Order: sequence, then structure tokens, then C-alpha cells
Amino acid sequence: MEDSTGRTDYVTQIISRRVKPERQAEYETWLKERLMPALAGFDGYEGVTILRPGETPSREYVIIQRWADYDRLCVWAGSDLRREVLA
Repeated sequence: MEDSTGRTDYVTQIISRRVKPERQAEYETWLKERLMPALAGFDGYEGVTILRPGETPSREYVIIQRWADYDRLCVWAGSDLRREVLA
């Protein structure tokens, strides 16, 4: 797939999470204060798109992360920082 700059060599990771309505504010805080800062400082991270559930009954968040390449995504996936953020 080609992005708006014409690049085709990046990797995309898609994560889906269902969040209980009463926990959405807490999840939003976690996204803003824990996940986003951790990703932003990680080598190879190129951006994220978060699709929020809105008024749908699914309560599903979809997090789409873009990485410079597969190897850097794998480093993130196996990192202590990722484990800390998800704990």
C-alpha cells in the first residue's frame, strides 16, 4: 500500500479492543498518558490512528500503528516498555 508521500515500505499493526462503557474514560486516559508517549519515543514509530466506538454498541477501539519496518515493530513488540505500558 502507498501512503500520501508515495512510500510503500512501512508496516501497519492493527489492534482491536472492546472497552466497557464505564471504563472508556479510563481507557482514553491510558491512551493519552501511557500508550501515545511510549510509542512517540520509540525508534521506528511513525504514527497512529485511533478509531473510537462513538455511539455504536460494539464499544470497540481500533488502534492502527505505523512503523518504519517490520524489524522495528518486532523490537517494540518484545520490549520491556511495551510490557510496562500494557501492565
